[in-house]
Amino acid sequence: MKKIRVILFIWVVSLMIFYNCKTSKHVSECDLPVSGEAINITNEYLWIKNHLPDAGCFIPEEYKELAVWNVYNNDKELIAYIAHTSENKISGEGYGGEIDLAVVFNTTHEIIGIEITNHCETKSFLKNVISKGYLDQFKGKNLNNTIKVDSISGATYTSKGILTGVNNLSSQLKGAPQTTTIVEPEKKK
Repeated sequence: MKKIRVILFIWVVSLMIFYNCKTSKHVSECDLPVSGEAINITNEYLWIKNHLPDAGCFIPEEYKELAVWNVYNNDKELIAYIAHTSENKISGEGYGGEIDLAVVFNTTHEIIGIEITNHCETKSFLKNVISKGYLDQFKGKNLNNTIKVDSISGATYTSKGILTGVNNLSSQLKGAPQTTTIVEPEKKK
């Protein structure tokens, strides 16, 4: 059942990205001279703006078999990365099942923010975790290290599931290049 749910989720996200790139009005335009198709920050991705107000677009990339989105501002500077635990099959397990996260981190791998993108947790437990600032404890933590934060009493499994997802990502990212490079235009041949 979990495999079917994951496959369906990936299919729906892929369809949304394709449809979104072809038909939606863009919040910002991004014309990056890089390989691969840039995905503009549109309504479906506005949560990125909560963490990165200067984000213009993102480009899916891969590092050591880890799917990561490179996030660029409108000046074509790489400003951050986003990694989805679901895309990388490294989600943590809460009380109700997998907790999928989008972890936003800067070019030195410090966490900027975390979005819960999918879960099967009891709403009251998840609300408890969020209202008590659990996700805020991750801000500024470096993904090159094992992350340690205090769990939320009364939502221990949910807290630990989120922490496990972040640490699974952390272990996958070890050794990833840290950069603040600007994307240079391709030279025309």
